[in-house]
Amino acid sequence: MADNYVIPIGIINLMDRIKEDYNISGFESCSESALRFIEDNIVGGFNWEGQFEDQKPSEMYKNLSKGQACSYALYLMRKSNDQKIIEQAVELVRFAEDQFVIWERPIPTDVWNIKSDAWLTPCVLEQYNFYTPVNASSANMIEVFRTAHEKTGNMLFLVKAIELANNILYVQNQDSGHYPTYLVNNLLNQEGWINCMVFTAKTIKNLDEYLKNIKYYPG
Repeated sequence: MADNYVIPIGIINLMDRIKEDYNISGFESCSESALRFIEDNIVGGFNWEGQFEDQKPSEMYKNLSKGQACSYALYLMRKSNDQKIIEQAVELVRFAEDQFVIWERPIPTDVWNIKSDAWLTPCVLEQYNFYTPVNASSANMIEVFRTAHEKTGNMLFLVKAIELANNILYVQNQDSGHYPTYLVNNLLNQEGWINCMVFTAKTIKNLDEYLKNIKYYPG
């Protein structure tokens, strides 16, 4: 059996939504226990194991991903204004950027016959076992950078969100509105994953609304 953990941040978000959106209580102790589990077993060692239905469990640190780290960072930033907790969230954002964000000039690699010189940067890679730029991964980082700006006021976070979003808009099909799943220059016309496209579209819309609310746009 692989020495790894399930990271239940998605379940925590679901239980919180049941309470906040539908006023159904009874899940609080479960959420609190799950949060303690993440804090005790995942946060300190940064073993943010990829949680994908098409990947087998792996040994610790063999298949890291930024998804759950970003989700936990978002949870912390949305739930608290405590400076120490915000700093913990920002450290998770830094981890995700360091491991998975490619701003330019990626090192030569070939994963699943997708060469890194075909990546359209800036982009965000999905996981170690599929070290390939996916639109939803960019959207994930756009949202955490945007939220980090909202919580800290650090303009660099907002600029990073905008740069990633600009590339998403650059590769978008201007006639159909289709967001390519893979930010790879020879795979832009693939049908791709509808869940990733919807998430990306929602994230771009949220960023646009945020920029309007803070009067970032001139005029």
